[in-house]
Amino acid sequence: MRPAGALVAVCAAGLLAHGPALGADFVYDDHRFILHNEAIRSVAPGDFLRDAATASDPEGVTVDVYRPARTLLYALQWQAFGAAPAGWHAVSIGLHLLAAGLLWRLLRGLLPGAPGAVALATGLYAVHPMTSEVVAWVSSQGDLLAQGLSLAALLLLVRPGAACALLGLGAFALACLAKESALMLPAWVWLLARICPRGAGHGRALALRLGGMGLVLAGYFALRLSVVPSLAQVGHPEGSALATARGMLAGLVFYARGLVDPRPFTFDLRFDVPLSWAEPEVVFGAGLLASLLLAAGWALVTRRGLLLLATLGVLAALVPVSNVLVPLKTFVADRFFYPALVPVAVGLAAALAAVPRPRRGLALGAAAALGAAFVPASVRNARAWHDDLSLWTAVRDDRPDNPTAWYGIARAQRERRHLAEAERGYRTYLEFNPIDGKAAYELGDLFDEVAGGLYIADARVRDETDVEFRRRQARVAQIEAYRRAYDVWAHVGFEAGRGSAALRRAMLERWANAALDLPDLGEARFAVDALLADLGLDPRDARRVMAEAPWHHRRIRWVMAWVALRHRRGDLAPAARAAVARLGADLLRDVGLDPGEVEGQLLPRFERAFRDLIAERDASGRAAEPMLRVCWAQALAAQGRTREARDLLEAALRRAPGDPVLRDGLAGLGPEEGR
Repeated sequence: MRPAGALVAVCAAGLLAHGPALGADFVYDDHRFILHNEAIRSVAPGDFLRDAATASDPEGVTVDVYRPARTLLYALQWQAFGAAPAGWHAVSIGLHLLAAGLLWRLLRGLLPGAPGAVALATGLYAVHPMTSEVVAWVSSQGDLLAQGLSLAALLLLVRPGAACALLGLGAFALACLAKESALMLPAWVWLLARICPRGAGHGRALALRLGGMGLVLAGYFALRLSVVPSLAQVGHPEGSALATARGMLAGLVFYARGLVDPRPFTFDLRFDVPLSWAEPEVVFGAGLLASLLLAAGWALVTRRGLLLLATLGVLAALVPVSNVLVPLKTFVADRFFYPALVPVAVGLAAALAAVPRPRRGLALGAAAALGAAFVPASVRNARAWHDDLSLWTAVRDDRPDNPTAWYGIARAQRERRHLAEAERGYRTYLEFNPIDGKAAYELGDLFDEVAGGLYIADARVRDETDVEFRRRQARVAQIEAYRRAYDVWAHVGFEAGRGSAALRRAMLERWANAALDLPDLGEARFAVDALLADLGLDPRDARRVMAEAPWHHRRIRWVMAWVALRHRRGDLAPAARAAVARLGADLLRDVGLDPGEVEGQLLPRFERAFRDLIAERDASGRAAEPMLRVCWAQALAAQGRTREARDLLEAALRRAPGDPVLRDGLAGLGPEEGR
């Protein structure tokens, strides 16, 4: 087969293995890096360089990632494709096939007399299941971009000439800005230079190139540390670099096994650091490391450059992700091994080329069979990345004790409106991780959706005991979940509990509204008082609160007083009636009303209060929320002015057709007289 035909075959095999990703959606971190990241809506390379917060949506995320070249690539794709994922996945596959093409070019130069070995080694790189994560996950485009730029820089820097040197240094700088995995490139250049006799592989030329790479590295670290003060993302496991070293020895076994075994889905692997040097995985990893070092020493003595590149090249590629020098959030991952697949391919091609000709065909056939076996595994992995639900279901099926899988399933099922499955996912996750306040908050929001869905879907029969009972159950569960989130954030803080002050305020507003729907005025008062305290207002200073609090917080206090008024002599359960009796007078005083006034005098004041709040909201440029208009209408209806109330809500429905709150409020006024 001609060289061009071999390259086409390699690309076709890679497209076959990763093609299912073209139909995939954005998943997991894609949401914060792309869909919710306002910074990539415009192409601003200077901002990406100077501000690490442009890498992702900052809500609840620690700014510890500095990859401005990747962010620039995202911004360019947003201009081209917007939020349509197919284009993004096409770019990912294209970048991977480009890296395969550059690898093929590298191997052709190193082994010009073994085209079959070169094609098969490149083909195995293109289809290997360990590449599925970086190809199918858009968030890993930094790995793909860094790989392609690193291979381009490698090919340029070993060629003679100043132009090649400058272009190579530029590609190296961009690769570093795409992903930290490119930091190993000087070691690769030194190793490759020893194999290329006609290149810039010796003496002054090599020294100048390595010196230039050193300057690029110094500039990169100076720039990065000026933007992100720390290189480490977390502390060392068990608090010790030695413990991390044990883990990385075990990690070598994990990577070695993955090279030959199309294993189960390994994304988000919870890797436990071995507690002892005598554990089998640590011993095997130490043996593997020693074997690589011995092979490299033998290759150095016997001047076997390809073997030296294959052995030391793998170890150099793993240094940036070893966790020993710089602890990372994830200990081992297939994407971490993606750069190391290049020297592995070099070693495989060299081994196939070294087989004597009478047996080379058999060796090439075995390699081709291995590649054919890898393709179905890569296709399976690509399909697992189809959407969030398929991704986390694949992780859970492989490791049912993975907490993140249950959390991901919960969020995906909630988005699909499968609320029972979502509740199960959240509760299982919180059993594994009880101090995640954000998950508890999301569970509360889920019950808010359950209660609202029951109330709206069954509006015509909402007075039936079963529907009302289930709705109240959902509200109680919602408040319990919110209280759990509140307690977590109070005890462990926002960082450990994955929260923020803004998130807590939003939760407290929903908490108060849920309590009012029961009604549980004690819970409502707790939530709204906490809200006001967050704003620096003393909840006991009613005059200042009503003058200075945001309109929606004042609205909650008005509604609390309204509920107290409506149920002072209602058919509430004795316990609820007692709570109203205890709180009613205070709640009425909160909004400037005299509890001793008779109901006929209070109702007009409620009417005016809601009317003024609506006017204030409308004047601000944003329409008042429907619940305020429903409260105004109820105040009118309670005075016998049902026609005015009906006209009010019908006019609002004409502006917002189908609004469930307005529609239900209108139904609550009863049938129109004369019909």
